[in-house]
Amino acid sequence: MIITLLMLIPPLIYDCTQLGIGSILQPYIVGATAEYILNQGLSNPGNFLFLIMGILLLGIGAGIYTSANLGKMPYDACVFWISKVTKRSIGLIRSLGDLCLFIIALLLNQHLIIGPLISVFLIGYILNTTYNLINKFILKKVVSKAQF
Repeated sequence: MIITLLMLIPPLIYDCTQLGIGSILQPYIVGATAEYILNQGLSNPGNFLFLIMGILLLGIGAGIYTSANLGKMPYDACVFWISKVTKRSIGLIRSLGDLCLFIIALLLNQHLIIGPLISVFLIGYILNTTYNLINKFILKKVVSKAQF
């Protein structure tokens, strides 16, 4: 949560339009949910299925809530800001950011954990795809209907 608060600084300075009620609520909701799930101790052969489902839900959820313009989680706000400045895809910037954080975690923990490694390659792509689909098809239809 401290890192989340620190990550609010760049968007506050450079692009505060990225922030909103979702910027405050999302990290706490995800954090509480993850803490609860991790404390359940799901140790069964289906863990890989749970991992893939979780990655899909995280990527799709991030794509949906960032499209809603109710504010982005500070990390996502930084991703969108860097994407805007560098003119690179949101997915690429998110994956590179996740890779940097993965490397730091690996150096601190000294254990290779497969789940975070898989998520480095999938979440950015899924977020980018979901965000683009919503903005291209759904929001475009809502805006065109509102104009009539």
